[in-house]
This record gives sequence, structure tokens and C-alpha cells, in this order.
Amino acid sequence: HKLIEVITPENEQERGCQVSFIIKGRGKEVFNRLMETGVSAGWREPEVIRVAPGPVV
Repeated sequence: HKLIEVITPENEQERGCQVSFIIKGRGKEVFNRLMETGVSAGWREPEVIRVAPGPVV
């Protein structure tokens, strides 16, 4: 089984600008660590982390 599963639709007509993924069994832990290191992300139950790329300036 995959540890990380990307759940963002592959079809570009069905997705927006974010990437959503599940980290099985450790999602909340990984989300909290991302936030601690300054990554802006969103959390949705059950175990979904959402991130959106942005420009680096």
C-alpha cells in the first residue's frame, strides 16, 4: 500500500489550484510539522492535507 495517496483529480477540468493528499496513519502529525516549518496547508478529515503552490520571490 502507498503511504502517500494523491487524491487530486488527474483530469485538469475537475481540479483547482490545490493538491490534496492523504498520508495514511500519520496525516495529522505531518500536517502539524508542515505548519511548524512555515508551510501553509489545510487539514480536512479524514487525514487529507491540502496545499497550493505559489510563486517564490
